[in-house]
Amino acid sequence: MSHLNLKADNYEGNPIHENTTFAFGTNLTYSCMDGKKFQADFDQVNVQAMCTSNNIWVPPHDWGECVDTVECPALDPPALNGTVQVKNSGSRYGPTCPNEYQSNQCQSGIIFQNANGPTNQANFNLKINNSVGSRLSEISLIIRFSTPILDQEAQDFSWELTNNTNVLVMHGAIDQDPMSVKEYDFQVEFDNDLFTNLCIESFECFQCTNSVNCPMGTKPLREQLLKYTDEPDTDVPLLFESQVEYTCGLAKQYSNVTTQTNYLTRTLKCQWNGTWNPNSEPDECVWTQCLQPPFPSLESGLMEATWDGNPVEFFTDVHYECQRGMKFSEDIDKVSQNVTCKPGNTWDEPSPGWPQCVETKLCPQPVSPPDNGTIVVKNSGTMFGHICLGDRGEWEDVPNEDCGDLQIRYRNTSDPADPSYSFQFSTPTDPPQTRVLLFQFSEAIDESSLQLSSPVVSLPSSNKNSMIIKLPMSSIEPSGGSNVATITFQTAPGQKAPCLLAAFCATCPHNQCDDKVAKLEQDIYLVQNLTLYGTELEYKCRLGQELLTNAGTEPTITRTCQWNQIWDGNDNFTCVWVACVDPPTPPMGHHLVSLYENGTTVAFNDSVVYMCEDGYFFEEDKHLMNFTIQCMSNGSWNTPTIWKKCFQPSERICPDPNMPSDDHVYNWDPSLGQPAQYGMLLEYSCKTARKLQRTLTNGTKTLYDKQEFKCEWNQEWSPRATVDPCAWYQCIDPPIPPGHRLKSNWKNIPYEFGESAIYTCEKAGLWFETDRNMKSLSVECLQNGTFKAPNPWPFCVSNILCAQPPGKPRGGTLIWNGNTTFGTEVEYTCGKYAKFLNQKTGEFYEYSKMTCQWNRTWDQHGIDRCIWTACNLIPSPNPETLLKYDPEPGTTWVVESPYTTYGPQMPAKVLAPFTFGGKTVLVIEGQIFDRQDFIAQPELVMVDEYNRKVLKFTLDPDYSQMTLKTELDQDNTVEVGVALDFGKTFSITIKYAPSRFRFEITVNGEATEPLEIPDSTPDIVFDHVQVEGDLEVTFLGFIEPNQSPSVPIGTTLTYSCPKDHVFAHDWMHKPEVRLKCLDDGLFVPPDIWPSCIYPSLTSIKSCSNGSCYSK
Repeated sequence: MSHLNLKADNYEGNPIHENTTFAFGTNLTYSCMDGKKFQADFDQVNVQAMCTSNNIWVPPHDWGECVDTVECPALDPPALNGTVQVKNSGSRYGPTCPNEYQSNQCQSGIIFQNANGPTNQANFNLKINNSVGSRLSEISLIIRFSTPILDQEAQDFSWELTNNTNVLVMHGAIDQDPMSVKEYDFQVEFDNDLFTNLCIESFECFQCTNSVNCPMGTKPLREQLLKYTDEPDTDVPLLFESQVEYTCGLAKQYSNVTTQTNYLTRTLKCQWNGTWNPNSEPDECVWTQCLQPPFPSLESGLMEATWDGNPVEFFTDVHYECQRGMKFSEDIDKVSQNVTCKPGNTWDEPSPGWPQCVETKLCPQPVSPPDNGTIVVKNSGTMFGHICLGDRGEWEDVPNEDCGDLQIRYRNTSDPADPSYSFQFSTPTDPPQTRVLLFQFSEAIDESSLQLSSPVVSLPSSNKNSMIIKLPMSSIEPSGGSNVATITFQTAPGQKAPCLLAAFCATCPHNQCDDKVAKLEQDIYLVQNLTLYGTELEYKCRLGQELLTNAGTEPTITRTCQWNQIWDGNDNFTCVWVACVDPPTPPMGHHLVSLYENGTTVAFNDSVVYMCEDGYFFEEDKHLMNFTIQCMSNGSWNTPTIWKKCFQPSERICPDPNMPSDDHVYNWDPSLGQPAQYGMLLEYSCKTARKLQRTLTNGTKTLYDKQEFKCEWNQEWSPRATVDPCAWYQCIDPPIPPGHRLKSNWKNIPYEFGESAIYTCEKAGLWFETDRNMKSLSVECLQNGTFKAPNPWPFCVSNILCAQPPGKPRGGTLIWNGNTTFGTEVEYTCGKYAKFLNQKTGEFYEYSKMTCQWNRTWDQHGIDRCIWTACNLIPSPNPETLLKYDPEPGTTWVVESPYTTYGPQMPAKVLAPFTFGGKTVLVIEGQIFDRQDFIAQPELVMVDEYNRKVLKFTLDPDYSQMTLKTELDQDNTVEVGVALDFGKTFSITIKYAPSRFRFEITVNGEATEPLEIPDSTPDIVFDHVQVEGDLEVTFLGFIEPNQSPSVPIGTTLTYSCPKDHVFAHDWMHKPEVRLKCLDDGLFVPPDIWPSCIYPSLTSIKSCSNGSCYSK
C-alpha cells in the first residue's frame, strides 16, 4: 500500500510482520503514513480489511489515497488598483523533509535539517562557507516553511515573523573571515498536534561584504522583509489552508449592498475539497475618501502644507501655503488657501483661479530729498521666501571690488533653533588688516538675538535690515590658511534666519575703518532697491534746519512702502533754518575753547560760552572765568574783532631763589633747571635739630619751623623779606663705636637736651660682656648738640667660655655635650656600686651637676669623692700559675672562669654552661661609650651547638631602643624601648625559659618584651656568647639568679695552690694569695702572680775529679 501512502496498524498492540497470523473475523485497520490525510475526506482516520475463513481477506470498498495536501485553483486578479496578499502559504501534513536545502541566491549558505529534538520543534544547522577572498559582513535569510510556525530561536541571528505565518526573516552580522566556514544552529516550533513534521519549502539569501554599504541592516529593507507576503501568481494553484486577503486599494472599500456597509478586506481560504471559501462574487469597490489633492501651477508659488500623502476624508480641507515663506499677493495677512474633499474623489478648487504668491510688492521710486537734506534708510524693505546668499549649503563666492575672496554659506545646525551664516576669506591679508562687511537682510533683524564668533565685532547701523561687522584678519601662514567667522541667529525651533540678500566688503588697516564703514553705507544707499515693501525712509535736513510742510516744521519725516504699493506720509517739504550751528573758531595760540557741543544747535539770541583751555587762565585777569558770542536770528554769529588770550601758570615765571647758609634747606632744586612758576610756594627751613631764629622788636629771640614765599601771577615773590638764620635746639646721630656690636635707639628723631640715647646690643643673642643681665646703656644729649660718650665703650658678646670640667669618676658616668659655653651643664654619677659623699653633711647622693656661668667659672669647684659599696672588677690569676679560687665557707662570690669574665677586651666571649635555661642566667654589666667616641652599636650574640644565632640583640642609644632577633624565626623581630644612653652604665639579665619557648630580658631591673621562638624548637644546647661594639664591659658571664658579679667592700678573696704545692719563688711561704676589696671599689692584685709547683728534693754529693752525682 505504499503507493497509496497507507500502512497497516499494529495488531493486538504489536507490529505486523511476515509471520503474524490473524484470527478469522479480525478487522485490520490501515491509516495514512507520516501524518498524511485521506484525499477523499480530511477527517477520515483509516480503512479496514476483514480476515475470513479459508485465509481470504475482504478489502475495503475503496482503499483511498493519502496525500500531504491538496491544491486550490489559481486566484482571480484583484479589482483595479486593488491588492491581493497571501497571509498563509498553506500546510503539508506529513511531508518528507530532505536533509539538505540550498538556494541559488546564496551560494555560500546550506541548511541541514537535524532529526533530534522535541516533537514540536524542528532543528536546523546553517553552514556558511565563505570561499571568496573578502570578509563576509552580514547575511539575511527569507525562509518559507511547509506549515505555519509558532516560535524560533537562532544562534547569533536576529529574527522576526512576517505577515505570512509560513515565512521567517533572519539577519546576522557574522563578520566572517575569507576562506572560512562557520555554522549556526536554529530551531523552529510548530503545532505538533496538527502536524507531524515541518520542512523548508524554499529559502532566499542576501549577503554582503561591507557593513557600511550592506543593505540588509538598513531600515527600508528590514521593513520590506518584515512585510514579506506572496503576491499569488494567477496561474499557480495554492495549497490547503492557504489564506489570501483582497483589498480595493487606497481610498476605496468593498460595499455590501444588502447591509449598506463598507468593509476593507475580503479573505479567501483554501479548503480540503480544493475550493475557495467563500466562493461568491466580490462586492463592488466604492470611493470612501479622496486620493490626490489638486496641484496648482508652479508659477503660483503655492505648496500643500497639510497633506501627508494619505487619503483624505470627505469634507476635509487640505491647506495650501506660499512656498519659502512668500506672501499672498492679494492679502499679506492671508495664511493659507483651503481646498475641500468631496464625495466621489472630487475637490472644489478655488474660483476663478489659484491665488498668486510673491516675495514682495514694489512702490514707485521715492521722492528725492530737498536741498541740503538727506535720506536715511531705516529699513531697506522685506522679501519673503527669497533665494538667499549661501542657501545652497555650500560656499558661494560673493563678488566684491575690495575683497574679492569673500565666500558665504548658510546652514541649519543640528539644533534647528540655531541657524547660522558663515563667511570666510580664502586669502588672509599680509600684513594683517581688518575686513569690514555690510550684510543686507530681507527683513529687520534683532542684533540682541545674534551670537558672533570671536573675533567678530558688531558696529552700529541706522538700517534695521543691515548689519555691519569687523573681522581682524590673521597673517598668512606658510602653508596657506583661511579666516572663517559665524553669525548665529537664536530663533524659534524650525524657524529660518532672515534671508541674506547682499553682502558688501571693504579692507582697511586695524583701527582705521571709520571711513570705510561710511562709504559702505553710502554705496548701499546708491545701489539698493528703495521700492520694496516695508522700505522705511527717513527724510531730514542738515543740522540747524528742519523740514517745512503745510503743517509747520518737523525734524524728520518718515515714509514707508505699504503692501498696496503706495508710500504713506507727506511728499511736499523744504529745509529752513531754525537755529545756529558751528560757532566761530578762536585764533591759533590763544588757547580758547567753546562749550559748544559738536552736532548740537544754539537757539536764536542764545550765546556760546568761550573759556580758556583746561590749565590756562586769561592774561588780563586770572580770575576771569569766560566770555560769550551770540547767535543772530539769521543763523550767523557776532564774532569779536580782537580775541582774548590765555596762559598756563607755568608760563608765569618768578626769579630764581638763593640759599642763605649751609644750615638752611628749601624746596627748590636748581639742578633741575626748571623755572619758578606761578603759584610755587618756596619754603625755607633748617636742617634736623635746628630751627629758624627770629629776633623780635623787643630783642627776644624765638624759634620756628619754616618761612614761606609765593610766586604771584605778576611774576614776583611775596612777601618781600629776608630769610632768618638757623640755631641748634636738639641732638642727632648718637655715635656708634666700631667693633663693639652696639646699636642706639636713634630713629631719625632728634633728642632733646638732657635726654639720653639708649644703647643695646645690636641683635638678639648678644649680651653686655660685663653684665649679662644689663639691658641697655644711656648716653646724655648735651646743650651743645653733642653726646656724653663713656670711656671706654662696653662690648657685646654672644657667649663666653668656661674651663674644661673635671673628668669622669672611675666606674661612673659623665653626661656632657663637649661645650664650655655659658649655661652648659655637666652631669656625673659614680656608677652602680658607688655614690658621692658630701664632705660637709656626710650624706651620700647619686648625681652631681655643674653649670658654666657668665663669669666664665663653673658653679661648683669640683665633684665630691665616690664612695664604693662593692668591687665590680675581680682580678684573677693566669691559669698557668695553677692558683685556684678558694671560697670561704658560706660565700658564693663569682670569679673568672670559662663561663665568666671581668673587664674583657672587645669583642668578648664566654662559654655557655649546660645549666643555662635552668639554674643560671646570663648577666652583662658595663657602660656605653660617650657620644663623641661612639661609632658601632653594641651587639650580643648567643650561639648554639649548630652555630645558629639563637639570640641576637642590638643596643641603639640614639633612640634608647633594643632590637631582638633569632635565626630560629627569621620573621620575628622585637623592638623595645629601654633606659640606655651614651656614657651611662647598664646591667642586663637574660633568662631562657625552655618551657615557654622564649628569652626573658631585664634591663636595669625592668623587664622588657620577651623574644618568642617557635614552639616546635627542640632542646637547645648553647655553645657560647659573644659581645662586641662601642661599650666597656665590666662583667660578662653566667651566674645563678641570686648571685651578684660584685663583692662588698672589705670582702677578702683567697687564691691557693693545689694540695702539696708550694710557691715556686718561696717554698716556705704559705701557698695562697689573699685580695681585699678596698673602699675605693678596687682590689690590689700582685704585680706578678706567683706560680705553684710540686716540690722535689735533690741532694748534692761532693765532686771530685770534676764529676758529681746525686743520690
